[in-house]
Amino acid sequence: MLSTEDKKATPFGVESHEVIGSVFSPDGRWIAYAFNPNLPGSASVDSANRGVYIQPFPATGARYQVPKQQIDFHPAWGPKGTELFFVPTAASDRLAAVIVTTQPSVIFGSAASLPARVTGNRINNQTRAWDVLPDGRFVGLIDPSETESLAGTSSQMRVVLNWSEELKAKVPVR
Repeated sequence: MLSTEDKKATPFGVESHEVIGSVFSPDGRWIAYAFNPNLPGSASVDSANRGVYIQPFPATGARYQVPKQQIDFHPAWGPKGTELFFVPTAASDRLAAVIVTTQPSVIFGSAASLPARVTGNRINNQTRAWDVLPDGRFVGLIDPSETESLAGTSSQMRVVLNWSEELKAKVPVR
């Protein structure tokens, strides 16, 4: 964490060997991240402690593991902060979803597999190649060789021109 007041950086949470891809919940009160206690290249890739976790922000020392599927990485919050999506394993080309309740205590529902193919053949140490849009739809990368297997799905790409001007109009600089 970086304090804007005193310009000091302090570690947040636990140390993981997969430090990319931590994400804040929509309300800013929780952080979801992938945790891997094993050193890169170690034989124990399916450790019970490896997986997706959430922690309150600011940190309290509490952390909660999302119901483990397999290797579990690349978490992303749903738009309302009541659902967490993640990749159970790169080999599946699928996503998993779990309902998350944080008040009055942390409770997870059962993880369900989604038929989404947005992982872009990523592995856990690469950046996430997909995200959840504010309306709950997904955007992500697929391999160009898979376009025939996606027949019947939308193959559109939307390009927004002059988006920076639109952003300036909607969010004035202070």
